[in-house]
Amino acid sequence: MKFIRFVVTLTALMALCAGARAQSDNTAPKRPPRPDRVFIKDLEGVWINQGYLSALKATRSPRQASAKSAPIVIQVKREKNVYPILTTNFRAAVMQFVVDVEPDLKPRSWRLVTAKSDGMVNSADVIYTYFSGKRAADGKFQTLEVREPHFAKRRRTVMENLGEPLEGFINKQTIAGKYKDGAGAAYEFTADGEARLPDRKFAYEVLLYVGDTDCDLLASHHEKDPEGRELIGFVFKGDRLLLYKAAKLSQNRWRCEQQPFATLTRGEAT
Repeated sequence: MKFIRFVVTLTALMALCAGARAQSDNTAPKRPPRPDRVFIKDLEGVWINQGYLSALKATRSPRQASAKSAPIVIQVKREKNVYPILTTNFRAAVMQFVVDVEPDLKPRSWRLVTAKSDGMVNSADVIYTYFSGKRAADGKFQTLEVREPHFAKRRRTVMENLGEPLEGFINKQTIAGKYKDGAGAAYEFTADGEARLPDRKFAYEVLLYVGDTDCDLLASHHEKDPEGRELIGFVFKGDRLLLYKAAKLSQNRWRCEQQPFATLTRGEAT
């Protein structure tokens, strides 16, 4: 262990000396940045697999989208001096920490080095996730082909960067909007997660894993309203949004009543 610390310190001193020499010699050539170099910050954001994303946009239903394409979401977000990476399929989640991003032998291909701990790790304890992609004109990645090891079993999966937090994106792709019922009463579900019904308001979230039920669900937000008891089923039928009373039966089972308590269409209340 002492030897490792010595090598690191010596390497740092050599880098400082090299920098000082370069500053003292204005004619010293500057090394151009490597176009294939990828840093952890280049991968920050929320990544979602393309199959699920396309199905969600087409159906506006997390339940139907999951049936068409199993979801995989990867979030890379800096926290102080570390980069946690969270991978989930909405039923389970794996938390790791990014150690490094290393180049692969193939062009425009790299491997993400992750570990369970954010401290010093043994090489035998790291997990490699291989990915490839092409940068846009601004140098950012919009899509990646990832061999995700936890839920995709290293099958090649095309992932897209949402460019925004997952929760707000899901709201906008599903239920967010202004509606009115047959009597002209106003209903609204905002993109930032507030449900405004004629008789009440509450912070909501769309449930992304729905087990044994025949409708999608929104519920009181578990962080913004931890004591909330709201649970509402919803189904889109053409241009109509049907809302149902719902109840949780067990861990992965819910029941929505057969008849909706509200049938809504988009638009401002009269």
